[in-house]
Amino acid sequence: MLLPLLTDPGQGWLLPDPGYPSYRHFVSAFGCDVQTLPVDAAHHFQPTPSQIQEAWRSNTKACLLATPSNPAGTCIQSDVFGEIAGVVSDKRGHLIVDEIYQGVSPEGEPLPTMLSKTDDAFIVNSFSKYFGMTGWRLGWLIVPDQAVDPLIRIAQNLFICPSVVAQAAAVAAFREEAIEEADRRSLDLAQKRRLMSEGLEAIGFTIPANPDGAFYLFAEVPEGAPEAETFCHQALQQVGVAMTPGIDFGDNGTERFVRISCAQPTSALLDALQRLRGLAA
Repeated sequence: MLLPLLTDPGQGWLLPDPGYPSYRHFVSAFGCDVQTLPVDAAHHFQPTPSQIQEAWRSNTKACLLATPSNPAGTCIQSDVFGEIAGVVSDKRGHLIVDEIYQGVSPEGEPLPTMLSKTDDAFIVNSFSKYFGMTGWRLGWLIVPDQAVDPLIRIAQNLFICPSVVAQAAAVAAFREEAIEEADRRSLDLAQKRRLMSEGLEAIGFTIPANPDGAFYLFAEVPEGAPEAETFCHQALQQVGVAMTPGIDFGDNGTERFVRISCAQPTSALLDALQRLRGLAA
């Protein structure tokens, strides 16, 4: 919805690399120019304000960021939000921030949000992560006042409205008991993430940037192991453990990285560690 609202075909979007792969597919499908921002562990897999400033081209129209990020689960820090918003504003561009993992945090505390620094950003969120409603395909946007009516017109032509069942489920998700359950799940995911982080490092993986939220680990495969795509294939075929190779998320130094989801039951995660121990030996 934001692509047709904010840009025309041929205009550019700045996207982190590595980053969620569907971003670049959405941008390309609309005929816009994917302009990558190489990010790495040295900067917590998040772009810096100066990097955005230098990467902005004559046809750049928007910058799309995610906090916590996918695949690394790292956050843009609160003090940096204001600087990034200032850079994009000075360029007369649009800032879009995907905060879909907001709430899925180590201590159940709110994570930094761009809303604390600017009213001009477009914030994307969903019921699928914190509320555990994956598959219901229901989310929301927080946008500047002047964007509301145009977005309503776009929505009416794309899907009219979510199903009544999905809307009723979303309303129920805001009940006190549902929020308490979502908070318990977030704490449980944080414990599983710590368990997997310690277990992976014990068998030779390296996690160069500890996640701030979400439920992923972006880990470098053990020294002596093949590159990540081959390693993932071996893990699946030989020991039955599924991981995502880093190259799915971009080309910037991802050849030896894998993304690991920690959302399975603890028993399954411990079993996966034991199986990977044999593969990594």
